[in-house]
Amino acid sequence: MSTNATHFKKIDSNDVRFALLTMFLVLFTHAIAFLLHEYSHSFLAWILGFKANPLALDYGPPTFKNIILLGDVEENVDYQKIIASGYGIWGGIIALAGAGVGNGLLYFLCYGLTKLKRVKASRGAITFLYWLSLMGAANLLSYAPLRVITDHGDMAIAARCFGISTWLLLPFVTAGTFYVMYHFFFKMFPLNYRQVAANSSLKLVFIIAMTSYWYFGFFGSDGTTFIPIISKYFFIPFSAMFLASRYLKLTKKLNEEQV
Repeated sequence: MSTNATHFKKIDSNDVRFALLTMFLVLFTHAIAFLLHEYSHSFLAWILGFKANPLALDYGPPTFKNIILLGDVEENVDYQKIIASGYGIWGGIIALAGAGVGNGLLYFLCYGLTKLKRVKASRGAITFLYWLSLMGAANLLSYAPLRVITDHGDMAIAARCFGISTWLLLPFVTAGTFYVMYHFFFKMFPLNYRQVAANSSLKLVFIIAMTSYWYFGFFGSDGTTFIPIISKYFFIPFSAMFLASRYLKLTKKLNEEQV
């Protein structure tokens, strides 16, 4: 055996446990963010008098995929009835509430909490808020620009309620998505990556891979244009390379001490 091999970091049971717990936490925070998105639609519709029960979502069939990823859950808001009643503007605001409140506001709330001293003292709290913030931020990408130029979904409904073209809505909602994306990679990640990765270079590699995949792969793969292709085949590897170049010490290991 080469003497250099003794310098390689082997994956041990602690690393495997970390990876499994992270994957569970990712699915858990995805479920929270997804439901907050749908409940943002539903509760606003209830507050404005367009829905009798804010908890009455369309939860979809009890399939394995729907239980794990909640892909068939919808807000159960009758937008056609809202438009027909002459309150289309309110319908548009309800349609945008999922992304604006359930995702955008959620992201900045998580970011603000991670800056509190009491929260920063807990690696568990920081880790939970990091992944929840990613779910909020990245879900915006799946709506703008990926699903703005369509005839269905929240953005198309909002445009129809406002009586405008989705092309007119596109630059405004996309600008918000790109700002949150910038904020996540240049503010949120640098602020919290050491604690999330437990100050371990090997765990940081895992965090970078998961972050890049979920942001640009899972949430960036929807839509009907060329944008999903760019998201999956360019931004996943590019974002991983970018994060590694800035935060992973490729020539010198991170200190392997507990946070």
